[in-house]
Amino acid sequence: MISNSVRYNRGPGFNSQGGGVFVAGNGARLTATGNTIQGNLVGSNGSGGGIHIDYLSTAVVNNNKISSNTGGWIAGGILVGAQSSADIISNTIHANNADKGGGIGVNNASAWISSNLILSNTTRLWGGGGLRIQETSTVTIANNLIAYNGSYIGRQSSGGMEVSNSVIALLQNSITSNTSYYDGAFALGEGAQGIVDGNFVAFNVTSDTVDSLSISSAAPITFTNNMIANNNAKFTIYGQNTSVVNNTIVNNNGGLIVWGNTAQASLVRNNILASTSFGVKTGDGGTIAVMDYNDAWGNTRCDFCGLTGAGNISANPQFVNAPNGDYHLRLGSPAMNAGTNTNAPGYDKDSVKRPQMGRVDMGAYEVVAPGSVYLPTILK
Repeated sequence: MISNSVRYNRGPGFNSQGGGVFVAGNGARLTATGNTIQGNLVGSNGSGGGIHIDYLSTAVVNNNKISSNTGGWIAGGILVGAQSSADIISNTIHANNADKGGGIGVNNASAWISSNLILSNTTRLWGGGGLRIQETSTVTIANNLIAYNGSYIGRQSSGGMEVSNSVIALLQNSITSNTSYYDGAFALGEGAQGIVDGNFVAFNVTSDTVDSLSISSAAPITFTNNMIANNNAKFTIYGQNTSVVNNTIVNNNGGLIVWGNTAQASLVRNNILASTSFGVKTGDGGTIAVMDYNDAWGNTRCDFCGLTGAGNISANPQFVNAPNGDYHLRLGSPAMNAGTNTNAPGYDKDSVKRPQMGRVDMGAYEVVAPGSVYLPTILK
């Protein structure tokens, strides 16, 4: 167990690992609580500038300030690698830098990443300013603030997070004000699979204004209960087997598009797509297998852009207070009881049980039945 200030150390050599803290070896264990881990550095081919957890180790990293550390090829703040596992909980991970995975990198490992402030981390060459998850990892990322992270170098950049060849559960995070050349919020790349549920994705900036978030994987991804608002680019599906159900996508520079001659969304259902340039569309040979029970409204170029399906409507969803960011539905909204219960998630973004009044509402939020009170779901 460590509880210290670990500052301004340098890992030896080009391939150094763990500038501040290094733990490795079958059965090795680390508990790091209440530390300041700051200004540590590894070589340009090294990894884990602040903390390096590797080679079948286990770790609990809790309530630390991990800031201004510099990684090499991956992970400025924390690396979890080589079949290790870590619980990373309630830390401030700030202003770290690496080639990829500025704040946290997980490489062929497992991690529970919860209730952290992941802020202002950057990458030099690749994606994942805040987090980079790769190489057959299994990771839950829940209830974090992922904000002001950046990845600025052309192709394969993503500001908030990048995932490839891994299984993820991305749950109830606030992913805001991240910046990149591509994919301001996040990119789920080749081999990514899992669930993306209940996240608030807003005010992310993409330099080329193409994608705020993208999914390029052919593996199954379920995208539910997400609130996507005020980003300067669109949500693009380039892969296959993505199910997009009960999300609210509003006031972005573009709605949802399935793009590319092998791209297909398996299901687009019960979503609200409003107040942008287009609601939902396909392009360059992309297809949607089933698209039904959505409300696309107030989009300047087109709402459904030539696509059809049962139960789709174009009507003002009547948000409670859209100018101030409240995208719950008013009682009497035409999106109330207008979805279908089939494939709908059992709870909404606020952990309100669905349906409340017979049929599921469209969008990320269910209108609460009069007299009902629901407390938030507690994860782990």
